[in-house]
Amino acid sequence: MLSPSALTFMCGLLAGGVLGVAGRAGRFCTLAMLEDAFFGADTRRLKSFALAAAVALVATQLLASFGLVDLSRSIYLTSSIPLGGAILGGFMFGIGMALVGTCGFGTLVRIGGGDLRAIVVFLVLGVSALAAMRGLTGFLRVGLIEPLSLRLPETMSQGIDVLLSTVLGSYARPAVVSIAAVALAAWALADGRLVKSPRLLLSGLAVGSAVAFGWFATGWLGNDDFDPARVASLTFVAPLGNTVLYIATLSGSRA
Repeated sequence: MLSPSALTFMCGLLAGGVLGVAGRAGRFCTLAMLEDAFFGADTRRLKSFALAAAVALVATQLLASFGLVDLSRSIYLTSSIPLGGAILGGFMFGIGMALVGTCGFGTLVRIGGGDLRAIVVFLVLGVSALAAMRGLTGFLRVGLIEPLSLRLPETMSQGIDVLLSTVLGSYARPAVVSIAAVALAAWALADGRLVKSPRLLLSGLAVGSAVAFGWFATGWLGNDDFDPARVASLTFVAPLGNTVLYIATLSGSRA
């Protein structure tokens, strides 16, 4: 029988494979979607992204509702809203995407497709992420970004349903999930253009499902009561930094 860590690893390979195929087939890239929408007046890929968000949202919240995933153990539901990091980080990431021509996920897809230039982007992005998490620029992040965060009471988290619970009570989560998911799916499917593009439609469904599966894999399948860990799903910045660190220090680390 596989250990929880081995099972999580296998699930990660599966989710990554599905995501890679979907990303390659539908050219699933944040920058490309925005370029198509704003410069080419073609919103199909952006709608594929919206459909993926709707599927991931509904599936993940269903997992949480049935007690299969404890989302409070993720890094996203903290008692602090990082406004400064979101604004400054989003601005810098947007400029980086424009200069490179793709996003973090798109970089991995390009590497899988044989683009050797993307390896340079991967290395720079990975080292930069590692430095911001636990290196030299981490001091700047803590000193400049953290003070701009909006602090909430310790008993609260930044989840929208939690913030609205004082008004809507126990109906906050189903209300927020239903409104957001219906709005995203309706906008994605309303004009029928996405439905007429099966490749993009299936890519959106696959990406959303892979995201939800990632939460399920770390929150339930790979959960180890004797070695609890954060639940997580597919991300494309911090793991690149950890990969660079793993490659550089493998021989000096313990199994």
